[in-house]
Amino acid sequence: MTSNRYLSVQEVMAINVSMIQRYSPSEQIGVKEPRFLESAVLSPQTSAFGEEAYQTVFEKAAALLESLGQNHPFYNANKRTAFTALVIFLRYNDLYFRMNPKKAEDFTVIWLIINISFPT
Repeated sequence: MTSNRYLSVQEVMAINVSMIQRYSPSEQIGVKEPRFLESAVLSPQTSAFGEEAYQTVFEKAAALLESLGQNHPFYNANKRTAFTALVIFLRYNDLYFRMNPKKAEDFTVIWLIINISFPT
């Protein structure tokens, strides 16, 4: 069994601050729903009856993207934060995600707006 490196709540909060400061500095910074944030950050580690809900690092990354993007734990930049968290989570686990910024934005918006659900 491979040990995965997960993002912490503090790391995801820092990602959100960075996204707002870089791309939309006039937007409000902060956590709107702390419970939703914690739930989203812990989603890749979900297990039931001793079994991991998400078996692969890719499934875990998708769960993180979906949870952060749909739970809207922050006042602003939820989708940007979700996508960046996905990329960093993959990097922490020795996988590298490359996509041009416009395609990354389109991918994230389409994924979250059409409400693709990741089966558990």
